[in-house]
Amino acid sequence: MRQVYLLSLLVFLAVVAAQSEGRQGSWYIFPGTKWCGKGNRAKNYDDLGEADDTDRCCRAHDKAPGGIKSGQTVHNITNKFKYTIKTCAADEEFRQCLKNVDSRISRMVGTVFFNVLKAKCYAHGQPQACEKKSWSGCERYYTLQNFPEGWHLYESPHF
Repeated sequence: MRQVYLLSLLVFLAVVAAQSEGRQGSWYIFPGTKWCGKGNRAKNYDDLGEADDTDRCCRAHDKAPGGIKSGQTVHNITNKFKYTIKTCAADEEFRQCLKNVDSRISRMVGTVFFNVLKAKCYAHGQPQACEKKSWSGCERYYTLQNFPEGWHLYESPHF
């Protein structure tokens, strides 16, 4: 598990370095996949990499409706990140898909997306705040009862 974490950290640092240099597009896709990473390298919808089960999870997540692109505002949520924010339901489907595949590649993709990049998601509900923090982030949340329901950003769950 430590090796996966270190590899994930290296990938994260590469992503940050590339973003700071202004590189975009499909410059980094997980080995063995065509849909897992920034952009995709697929020739068409049915074009999958060797890790086809993991690639199906990534493709479904990429194609999930309701994404908020970088710089776009939807439901009074402005996406200030360099990635598309997906609904929390789409992120949870992605997480479960990767867990069900349970391969080396799917675990790496899940670890990078959920644990290293800590991608945010959005949903309709009451806002939450962190109740218990640890070195890896928030372990437990509580609902802010005095705030109205609405569209809010949430932390994606740990992989």
